[in-house]
Amino acid sequence: MRMPQGALPLITDKNYLRGGSGITALEAYHAGAVRTLLLQQAATVVQPWGTNVAAVTQVCAQHIPSTMRCQQHGTAQKCH
Repeated sequence: MRMPQGALPLITDKNYLRGGSGITALEAYHAGAVRTLLLQQAATVVQPWGTNVAAVTQVCAQHIPSTMRCQQHGTAQKCH
């Protein structure tokens, strides 16, 4: 979930903006926690595939739509 930035000028109620920014902040926190866990477990072998977490993450990142990838690095995996 991402807060659509194009709609921000149309939102006049500050309560909605406050709620939306809180959701966005929590989403960013969770994304960071997931990335940290994936990095910590990179060498762990994933069953039943018999490959490590880093390899599985790399394959998954290739299937993320370009609109969801980190603009700075171009990949979801390096977006932090």
